[in-house]
Amino acid sequence: MIDPVDFLCRLDHRWRSFGRGARCEICGLTWTLLLQHFRGHIACYQCLGVRIGKPSVELHHVGGEPSPIQLLIPGNLHRVVTFWQDLTWRGVVEPASAEAVRLDLAALLVFGSLLPAVR
Repeated sequence: MIDPVDFLCRLDHRWRSFGRGARCEICGLTWTLLLQHFRGHIACYQCLGVRIGKPSVELHHVGGEPSPIQLLIPGNLHRVVTFWQDLTWRGVVEPASAEAVRLDLAALLVFGSLLPAVR
């Protein structure tokens, strides 16, 4: 589990390193948590992945590995849900436990409805 204060400090550093109004130059996403510098440009995790030849979706184990519940989800959503796992249950409850699965499902519902669809 990530220390919440450490996570907030890292997020603050990202906000300052990208500056106000930073956005993915491909899709326009403004979630600083997902932005990356790439060859003098700014791209979100998912758009950058597609640009370098990765698929736009990734396999997510709901509740962590070895969960039998696996979904293909957009790369940006996968990254956010992975941060969520680190902030909430990873290192506290067993992967694939009922609690880990419940927390992941909640994150998928909430963040999946907040993140814009990126092709």
